[in-house]
Amino acid sequence: MKFSIESLIRQGMLGGAHVQMERVEIRACLGEPDDWIEPNKDPCVVDRAPIWRYGSFEVHFFLDDSVSMLFTDYLDEPEAGQHRDLDAWILCRRWKRTLQAVRAELEPRDVEFEELKDRRGAPLLRVRGGADLTFDDPDGEWEWGAIVVDAAVADETWGGRVQHETATGWEKVYTVPDWYDGPRRGVANFEGRPHLFESEFADLEDAEDVFRLSPLDDETLKLALEDWQIWLRWERAFHAKETSQKTHPALPEDRRRWEELQRQLLEAGVVHPDDGEGPPMPTADPNRAVRATAEFEPSGTPNGHASLRVRWKRL
Repeated sequence: MKFSIESLIRQGMLGGAHVQMERVEIRACLGEPDDWIEPNKDPCVVDRAPIWRYGSFEVHFFLDDSVSMLFTDYLDEPEAGQHRDLDAWILCRRWKRTLQAVRAELEPRDVEFEELKDRRGAPLLRVRGGADLTFDDPDGEWEWGAIVVDAAVADETWGGRVQHETATGWEKVYTVPDWYDGPRRGVANFEGRPHLFESEFADLEDAEDVFRLSPLDDETLKLALEDWQIWLRWERAFHAKETSQKTHPALPEDRRRWEELQRQLLEAGVVHPDDGEGPPMPTADPNRAVRATAEFEPSGTPNGHASLRVRWKRL
């Protein structure tokens, strides 16, 4: 796993994690936190801790367990933590990070940003689609102090699409490993709970497509999400020309864990998509399945093929 300062600044992503993810997705994406911030440091409440730490990077949560912020103010010596690599990008060397110097680093790298003022009146560089770079003036000169990705800013930047599910009817799509003229199989919320959805391909007969939805238990959801994150890491590396089709569907460093996940998913009763693309998903239990039509639209969140949200209509 690699953390990239460039990806955090440009895209607002930390090792594939982004704001508005759920806690269970963060665990699937980044693994167990190295530490957490909670008043009593009770190991039993790690799943309720408001802040998880990965090296010198923090993941902050809302009360509903969605990610409110990605944050680091360790700019002199950033660390990714155990079993993770760090591409420090413009932080790979020591330099005096004044406001003017930061501008001079970003502009030739074609990083699009605007200069604003924060609530303190301090300068703030807001990268389009990415992070806020905040500044402090300990010695009377503004110096870069932190990298902040805030959910409220990301919502505005990504088009203001994130709304409360129960209020709007829109629900979260977690994975879409099977796509043929639209989503065919994956995991999404239905009535607020994760379900496997599977297309009946009714649209091939000039009818509205119908999906079978089956509830997923928490453990199977965790396995499916971790498998999806391995796929996303491979996909990002492939498009960045950092790997080839020969490594599909998992990067070499993820291969052993991917093979273990396949065994676990098979034991849970999973199948591979018909086209062989993407990770396997659980098979719906016809005895527990609900049938529904679906309206999908872009969610504005960076989640590969699953950058969607859905509104179901039960049949």
